[in-house]
Amino acid sequence: MNNNIFKNPILIWISILVIYFIMHVQVPFIESLLSALSMVIAQIIAYYLSKHIIIPRYFERQLSKFVATQICVILILTIIILWTKHLFIDYSFLIEDIKIHFIRVFIFTIILLVITVWTSTSVYILEREQETLRQLQFLEAEKTLSELKFLKAQINPHFLFNALNNIYSMSYMEDKTTPEKIAMLSEMLRYVLYDCNSEFVALEKEIIYLENYIEFQKLRTENAQQIELNTKILDSKTSIAPMIIIPFVENAFKHSRINKFPNAYVNIFINQDIESIELTIVNTIPKVRFVSEASSSGVGIENIKNRLSLIYKQNAKLEIIEDTCLYSVRLKIKI
Repeated sequence: MNNNIFKNPILIWISILVIYFIMHVQVPFIESLLSALSMVIAQIIAYYLSKHIIIPRYFERQLSKFVATQICVILILTIIILWTKHLFIDYSFLIEDIKIHFIRVFIFTIILLVITVWTSTSVYILEREQETLRQLQFLEAEKTLSELKFLKAQINPHFLFNALNNIYSMSYMEDKTTPEKIAMLSEMLRYVLYDCNSEFVALEKEIIYLENYIEFQKLRTENAQQIELNTKILDSKTSIAPMIIIPFVENAFKHSRINKFPNAYVNIFINQDIESIELTIVNTIPKVRFVSEASSSGVGIENIKNRLSLIYKQNAKLEIIEDTCLYSVRLKIKI
């Protein structure tokens, strides 16, 4: 049944009016109309008194007072209806016992008023649930928006400091690749500050940012680093949420401490086919770890988990495995 009927139950009251006319075919029209109107008015009073005063005041706080108050309202309105019928309608023409008739009217009125109170309570609960749902949806949207804004504007300050420091050193040493590195850093900043303002970006832009990030990581030490990046992309224009891959890569570099340990490595694999994008990252873990590293869950990993849940819902599957010497991440996103 349509909820609008219960929210504004005019049709129900019209039905009651018709029923009362049918029940009082033997009664003169005016007297029958007054009797029916008294019943409908009682229903309206019970409905709005219950929905706007009694339920909000007692339903959630004091259930016993709620029940007692509703019973009192039903009884008072029933007595008023019976008194109105006795005052305006002459039942002396009835062959049946008048007392039996009024007992029937009393029971019928009680039933109608109980149904009215039940309807008003149901409507109140339904409206409250809908309002709660709207608030939750609004809060979820606000949370998603704030997280996206945070991540889109995010660039690791330590990475930025190291990149600028390396560029300064290269410039001081008159390295011919300095302009190239400046252009790379500029491209990275442009991606974070401008391209990431969109809800989704092309996969190729995320990979270009990743390639530039790795290039700057290699500058942190003069020794050769074991960094492997393999990409197998079917369509580079495929859309992906921005800054969804980088935090896992940052986490791998952070915990492998690849710039300190010669045997450390970071392997990154990105495969994209018709149905999905799959990221796999494997990095070593040094035997000697700092307490802060051991207790850390990684750069933005928890935040990324929330983003994956909010944006992709069931279409993203994340698996993280950690043992004594290796840390691996596997992320699969259905396109």
